[in-house]
Amino acid sequence: MTIDAAAIGAVFAAAGFLALLVGAIGLLRWPDVFTRLHAVHAAGIVGAPVALVGVAIASPSWTIAVKVIA
Repeated sequence: MTIDAAAIGAVFAAAGFLALLVGAIGLLRWPDVFTRLHAVHAAGIVGAPVALVGVAIASPSWTIAVKVIA
């Protein structure tokens, strides 16, 4: 793993976790149950895969990256 891969992985992971945080804030802030479900669903669809890709990029070996994604 190089420094560049670690930095790129950290950016992806941070973006994914930020999307999940925005979904959690939407869960607390929006008034209706359906809009709350929409916030959580949209954040889960976008945030979790992006965070997992970031962790896979930052992993030290390809076997760990495959295990993270699979």
